[in-house]
Amino acid sequence: MEQKYPQTIDEIDSVAQERFGLDYLYPFQRLVITNILSAADSTGADEATRGRQIVILPTGAGKSLCFLLPAALLQGTTLIVYPLVSLMGDQERRIRDAGFSVAQLRGGQSGDTRAEVFERLGSGSLDFLLSNPETLSGARVLEHLRGDVIHHLVVDEAHSIAEWGDTFRPAYLELQRIVSTINPPLVTAFTATASDHVIDRIRTVVFSESGAHLIRGNPDRENISYTVQPAVSMTHALRTLFSGDGASSSEEDDDRLLPIFTPGDVPARPAIVFCATRFDTQRFARTIATSLGDDRVASYHAGLTREQKRRIEEWFFASEDGVLCATCAYGMGVDKGNVRTVVHSYVPETVEAYLQESGRAGRDRAPAQAIVLVTPEAQRAYLRRLSGDTETAVDRAVFGTDCRRAVLVEALGASIDACSGCDICAVRYTREGTDDPAPRPFSRRSETAATMLRSIATDRTPRRVSSWIRFWRGTLQWNEGIGGVRGRTGYGRFAHWTMGELEEAIAGLERLGLLAVEPYLRCSGANPADSTLPFRSDEGRRGPRPPYPRLGTALRSLLRRRSQTSGDGPSETH
Repeated sequence: MEQKYPQTIDEIDSVAQERFGLDYLYPFQRLVITNILSAADSTGADEATRGRQIVILPTGAGKSLCFLLPAALLQGTTLIVYPLVSLMGDQERRIRDAGFSVAQLRGGQSGDTRAEVFERLGSGSLDFLLSNPETLSGARVLEHLRGDVIHHLVVDEAHSIAEWGDTFRPAYLELQRIVSTINPPLVTAFTATASDHVIDRIRTVVFSESGAHLIRGNPDRENISYTVQPAVSMTHALRTLFSGDGASSSEEDDDRLLPIFTPGDVPARPAIVFCATRFDTQRFARTIATSLGDDRVASYHAGLTREQKRRIEEWFFASEDGVLCATCAYGMGVDKGNVRTVVHSYVPETVEAYLQESGRAGRDRAPAQAIVLVTPEAQRAYLRRLSGDTETAVDRAVFGTDCRRAVLVEALGASIDACSGCDICAVRYTREGTDDPAPRPFSRRSETAATMLRSIATDRTPRRVSSWIRFWRGTLQWNEGIGGVRGRTGYGRFAHWTMGELEEAIAGLERLGLLAVEPYLRCSGANPADSTLPFRSDEGRRGPRPPYPRLGTALRSLLRRRSQTSGDGPSETH
């Protein structure tokens, strides 16, 4: 089969401009495309190896063009293996809009639909065929893909091999058999983030012993700033986070750093809030809708029907100020360029997953923000991992005191010369270049937790949870000693919080070991007189006792005094 492809850089640039409207290619794009075209009909061992590539380019670096442009020049069909059906639908639209013929092979198709796809494939009228590992594992499907019909096999989001193949997607481990059966001259595995372990798994599963040429770009997204914020109540944090007009209120005078999110800022939209569960997507969407309205918020997860997913994807793609609460079912390969903020309501398990998801922001290369909200439960889980010596790279980035960007990039085997924006480096810069470690979550940055603990420790009246909630909201009743509490630490401080949000905060601090609830709310293992709360919840138990008496001591003294005068115990309004 005779192939015609450009021989010079100028010719490649000409095709990119005429067919795709691009004035230039990035260096790594040019390298990948040149390797594909050079190996297209070569018989040399070196050139054949260049036709086997593992390509790691950061989100927004234009990976899709690396297989779209060659397809415009080479004969034959390009088969792309995707991990998600929703991603296949999104890419089908984009590929068709680029002027190519495209079809899908996926589960749930009728026999007539499959027959039509195979007919188009056999006649050579199909530029792209999109599928997933489960469908390609079928013997009948592989029989139709044998021969010379597939010229380029692409495995997109190839990090899924390591993340899912060894657990709940065993079909990914069949890729070696699929590749050897189809035996295409060109095979390329693409991903945005991959550690050395993930690269080894891709090499083993996809390329076996044939070898592959590794092209690795720097995973650093310089236009994204990274921030971690404590959230003693996730409900309150998200409700107030998006309560403004979507234009960040922070001001950054120094042009060496990106604008850094700080408490009180309103993150720019459109925004994505990644959630750990389907239930959280729905719950947090309802919460944010109380601030923005139902027409600006939606939830997205794997439990939706295909039609529901399509409607939400189209809405968010066209939205200029929407917020999408989603699980990891949304994100990979989604090309919405103007996402300004990505919020994680949980701590991702791997660096690859975090950079993939945070990389949904700023694909248009304009400044964007990635924010991780850390709950007391998340910190408690981290402390367990730390005590068990199972701390992860994500843990070091989220809970550590080193530059967040540097930790994330170094976990993938790369490095940076300087940080273009993270909250830790911003704190250090404002401290006139000192190397003082930045505060950690639930340290002195958590003013909410500090105020709660300090007010409990300094108040001599034993109160149950319901009474403390009224204290913080400024709604104590006359028989709860209201006459003497005005002006005390924390009274009315959380008037804008709901009762449910304060209950959530108390429960979180209790799990972290900073509060004890029964029979009366009291501090546990903390020094509330200090502005710095202990990072490890168990340190206070081993260290010196706090200078302020705990409520348990104050309660016992009060009970003794009352028993001497009246013989009655304390009354409590619930």
